[in-house]
Amino acid sequence: MANISQNFKKIDVFYEEQGIQISSAAVSSMDNRITLMGDQFQLIAHQTLVDVIGYLEDGIVLMTGKVTLSTASQLNLDVESIDEKQERRKYLKVKTNFKTRLIKAHALGKRNKSILVNENVEIRDLSLGGACIYSNKTFFKKQRLYLDFSHLKPGFIAEAIVLRREKESYKIGFRYRYGCQFQNLGNEEQRILCEYVFKIQIQNHKRLKENLEDE
Repeated sequence: MANISQNFKKIDVFYEEQGIQISSAAVSSMDNRITLMGDQFQLIAHQTLVDVIGYLEDGIVLMTGKVTLSTASQLNLDVESIDEKQERRKYLKVKTNFKTRLIKAHALGKRNKSILVNENVEIRDLSLGGACIYSNKTFFKKQRLYLDFSHLKPGFIAEAIVLRREKESYKIGFRYRYGCQFQNLGNEEQRILCEYVFKIQIQNHKRLKENLEDE
């Protein structure tokens, strides 16, 4: 058994076999036990093993837990194993077709002069530290871009700086691919991105598993 007396800001629980995801910021932990409180939780069978992500102020902890109580308002887990804390920014990158809008950019070297862009873009790779963005606009290395992530959290605008630019084939519908690094993300925005990245990871894993089974 693992001792996990941690000050978790939030816990996500995933039971992949039934596609269940439970999230709660009302968390208590002691010894190897975690209790989540909430509303309208999906039910998970007693003694089921689940994947658990614990969000700390400065990182993430991955765990495996066994369900000891599951009701619509409470979930109790006994932690079976726990990994070392991982820094949020460096943890994981996923493939996605995340579609959003690039709202504006700063003129190169002029932080106080912004350029209205308002263009549909697609994010093909996303991590807690940055993104690979497909766009038809021309930007330059070290230029700052502002992406609309409000569908993850109302008012969430992500600032990113261009690290590299590569030309793309028109077959994919975009002229350029940009490697960008996120800037000045707060703890709450990092947690939101982390939740989304892990959600996509699980979806990708499930899709791959289904494809292998079909073959």
